[in-house]
Amino acid sequence: LVVVTGRLLAKLSGAPARLPVGEAAWGDTRVGVPGLAAGTAFVDVLTGERVAAQGDGLAVRDLLAAFPAAVLLAEARPAPLVDSP
Repeated sequence: LVVVTGRLLAKLSGAPARLPVGEAAWGDTRVGVPGLAAGTAFVDVLTGERVAAQGDGLAVRDLLAAFPAAVLLAEARPAPLVDSP
């Protein structure tokens, strides 16, 4: 489980009625997740959006593209196939 949100959000948006979302608000900001494998896929339980890790982190502009908070669950990976003897 990974939870991401900003702080001082009103200052980021520049306008009281606008949410600080997407690249305009977050630019190249990243959240580092030690031990995270590149390509690990997550689903945001708040929006239903899917996002994949790049390197050992996540791009905030992708995580907060539609809403200024994200609650991410890693998608289950299928078990590797094992050949029978």
